[in-house]
Amino acid sequence: AAQFPNGGWPQVWPLEGGYHDAITFNDGAAIHALELLEETAAGRNEFSGVPESLRQAAGLAVTRGVGAILATQIMENGRRTVWGQQHDALTLAPAAGRNYEPAALCSSESAEVTLFLMALPKPDAAVVAAVHGAAAWFEKTAIHDASYERGPNGRRLMPRPGAPRLWARFYAMGTGQPVFGDRDKSIHDTVEELSMERQQGY
Repeated sequence: AAQFPNGGWPQVWPLEGGYHDAITFNDGAAIHALELLEETAAGRNEFSGVPESLRQAAGLAVTRGVGAILATQIMENGRRTVWGQQHDALTLAPAAGRNYEPAALCSSESAEVTLFLMALPKPDAAVVAAVHGAAAWFEKTAIHDASYERGPNGRRLMPRPGAPRLWARFYAMGTGQPVFGDRDKSIHDTVEELSMERQQGY
C-alpha cells in the first residue's frame, strides 16, 4: 500500500510530510521492501506457503520498484552514476533530508541499491547498464591511501598508504567532489570544517 504509483517507497507510511515522503533509499527503506517482496514473489524459505495471487502481486511490485530505481539513477554527462539518499516523489530529482543531509550523490545507499540489482535472478539490459554505471562511479570517486580515524580532536582523514579504499557519504552533483553537511544546513568541502558534534556523530 505504501508503494508510490512510480514504484518508489517513502521512508514512513502513512505519509507524514517533509523529507520522509520522498522516495527513500536511506535506512534501506526501499531496498528492504523490495527484498521482502522479491522473496515473497519467489516463494522462497518461509514464503513458500504464500498464495499465488499474493506472490503475483508482490512480483509486480518488485518490477515497478526496479523501474523506480532505474528512473532515479542520476545521469551526468549522459552517463549513469548512482543515487541520492532521497528522491522527490514527483520529479525524481535527488532531495535533501535532515539539515546535514544535502541533495547529493550518496555512496552508502547506492552501494545497497547496486548490490540489490546485482542479486536479481534475471537482470535485463537496463539493470545491467545501471550496475555498470554505478560501478564505474564507485571506481572514479574512491579515496585511496587514506584512513578515516577518530581521535580526541574529532575525526580526521589520515594518510595511510595501502589502506582499503574509502568513499565520502555525499558527493556534489556535477563536480563529484565530497561534501559534508552540518546541522545549520551549511555545506563544507572537508570533514574537518564540520562542528565537532557532526564529526563525532555521523
